[in-house]
Amino acid sequence: MLKRAYQNFDLLITRTATGYNARVIESPAGEANVDFVLPFTQAELGNFFWLANHALRQLRPATTSETLPLDPKSFGTRLYEAVFADGVGKVFVRSLDAARRSDTGLRLRLRLSDTPELADLPWEYLYATDLVRHPALSDQTPLVRYLELPLAEPTLTAGLPLHVLGVVAAPSDLPPLNNDQEWTRLQTALADLQTRNLITLERLERATTAALQRRLRQGDVHILHFIGHGLFDLEQDTGGLFFETATGQSHLLSAERLGTLLHDHSALRLVFLNACEGARGGTHNVFRGVAQTLVQQGLPAVLAMQFPVSDQAAIALSHEFYKALADGYGVDAAVTEARKALYAAGDEREWGTPVLFSRSSDNQLLAGATIANSSPAVDTPGTSQIQSAGGTVIQGNVTAGGDFVGRDHVTLQIDGSVLSNSPITIHGSPAKNSASDSFITTTGFVSSEQFGLQLTKSEGIIRRLYRGLLALEDQQLFSDNKTEKATLQTQIEQQVQQLQTLLPPYVTQANQLIWQIPADIQAAIDRSLIK
Repeated sequence: MLKRAYQNFDLLITRTATGYNARVIESPAGEANVDFVLPFTQAELGNFFWLANHALRQLRPATTSETLPLDPKSFGTRLYEAVFADGVGKVFVRSLDAARRSDTGLRLRLRLSDTPELADLPWEYLYATDLVRHPALSDQTPLVRYLELPLAEPTLTAGLPLHVLGVVAAPSDLPPLNNDQEWTRLQTALADLQTRNLITLERLERATTAALQRRLRQGDVHILHFIGHGLFDLEQDTGGLFFETATGQSHLLSAERLGTLLHDHSALRLVFLNACEGARGGTHNVFRGVAQTLVQQGLPAVLAMQFPVSDQAAIALSHEFYKALADGYGVDAAVTEARKALYAAGDEREWGTPVLFSRSSDNQLLAGATIANSSPAVDTPGTSQIQSAGGTVIQGNVTAGGDFVGRDHVTLQIDGSVLSNSPITIHGSPAKNSASDSFITTTGFVSSEQFGLQLTKSEGIIRRLYRGLLALEDQQLFSDNKTEKATLQTQIEQQVQQLQTLLPPYVTQANQLIWQIPADIQAAIDRSLIK
């Protein structure tokens, strides 16, 4: 688990009469500034393959006729050498040294609110020639877009458990996305956090604005995860997301209207927009984009995409981001881990697609101490723990206090990977006037046979098969070798066949015992692996 503290390197960029000025306004090594001009021509930016479909916006380019092809590294090198020249570069290097000596990281916070034409550039590709790496690909130097507002810096850390609400929009009149696979990966990524009662995950019943508003009224949501289509309307100079109508057609919700919908939900800490162009800002006002508008409306942090993103990259980014959060990483470091996963797998450009907008001082969503203290209460050889809302159940002769509430006794969460053949004893007072607890009242004891030990053993096998399937799919996704892809496809089909054999009897038994199916097992079921 990462327990890295960070110091900030705040870089403010403003316009000048001849170009721009980059000023270090906070760092461990003092302040500095440098004037610069954008080191690209209009033609170069027009040929820049990931900017080819973007309107070029008053970029004040250098006046030269030279046109060279740009790749992420060459683009990032030239941008870094222009902006981090002279004193700014020296202070950056000294700040890195100071951070190392104090055993902290150095968070690079870009302040581009006054230069919306520059905010549309992919700063995430900055390549530090003196470090010989992209800062955004190292958790020692995560890169964050900081939006200046006349508001105090908000608190990102939330109480546990964190409630994650997934909005999966698939309008029938828009091109289909691989939403179901992404949702499955999200469930898998959060399974461990759910088991440890750190996170709850739910999917909005319908991806309509009315359903979202209704859900927000019903209880706290800490993370809103949107999966679907987004765009930036050049004519209207505003961004938006495509929700669904009551009949399943597309409904474009503007950034302003979405901000209004979410503004009053004070519990909301992070919005993850897995949709195209959610990070693009306005031509003359950076706060015309979806992510920027949400931050302006008080959201502590928004993770969004600045370019069209492929299904494969969107799924991989989401999966790795939440896995890093589960390991205790801050939001900015978790984004970095997601970038690295894509880059290490051979991706050349989509690792720079996600943009983190944050006004948090530490970007810590799950406090490290809280995570450490949320491990199982009993860690004794030969015992296994079952959690319930009203009390704790321990296998064997170890018990914990607390009364059961409602249907807790039939919603036991048992991990088949640790359960042995010992009987399970339930200790707790039944709820009054509760028919569901009459079973406990009558027996006072529930044996392992009665509570379906066979189910937990099946879960262990299913869990291993499903995790193996996901690993094979990830390997196939990033493989460029046709022979290897074919071999992996055969192995994938074999795994699926085994799961299709195991899942139907498991589900039948679980339904008979009113058994709560663990999140990762449910993910396999949701993928329609049952024939």
